[in-house]
Amino acid sequence: MASAIIFPVQDVNMLRNRATDAWADRFPEELPEGWSVSTLDLRPFLAVFPPLALKPGYTLRAYQFYYHRDGNTVVWALPETAVFPPPDPQADDDPPAPPEALDNVMAAITGDETPWSYLCASILSREINEVGTFGHGSEWAADHLLGASPWDANGQTAYTSPDQGPTGSANAWQWHTAEPENWQPAVYTDAQQITVAFYTYSGLGMQTITRHTDFYKPGSYIPLHQQQVVASGPQGFVW
Repeated sequence: MASAIIFPVQDVNMLRNRATDAWADRFPEELPEGWSVSTLDLRPFLAVFPPLALKPGYTLRAYQFYYHRDGNTVVWALPETAVFPPPDPQADDDPPAPPEALDNVMAAITGDETPWSYLCASILSREINEVGTFGHGSEWAADHLLGASPWDANGQTAYTSPDQGPTGSANAWQWHTAEPENWQPAVYTDAQQITVAFYTYSGLGMQTITRHTDFYKPGSYIPLHQQQVVASGPQGFVW
């Protein structure tokens, strides 16, 4: 039977905030339009997740896209000596993978194999897609981790705007599964598998509450992501 360790949602939210600050505080003030090689140093970003580190001999590099105040990146893990060719600035699609890049960035990540390290890996694997992402390029930033039901005993919520949290009474929401007994992020471990589970709210588009479940093989930090919308609510917002 898998043992469970519960982590305070405040600790995970603090991790997310530090991850954003680690790249936003160092982001270039001016960017060329279209695709370019990112000049951002990703080492301070990775240092936010102290149980994790790059495997020896690997580095992180990124391609940056910028257009009309919208931006996003594609981050690759590759050997430190590998060629990182410049992209076509006018390309409509993401630049092709560099010749020696790993298929999954998380394949270059190692850690101390504690439950916290796997929760950190789940957050890292999402936050790394937000590095250099802003405006309409952002999606994960709209997800707020939940540690408890957002409704009180009377089915009311304190949120008045869908960009802050779930709006409307509990009766205005449709549950597709049973309401969670535990809302806090949790890590379940046994001899064969490590499972990370947490809930998020997003008001982007339609308001939803989603359960995220990541599966890891012991010693590996490559997650198998699964997600399930457990509740749907009123109309949300758009960027």
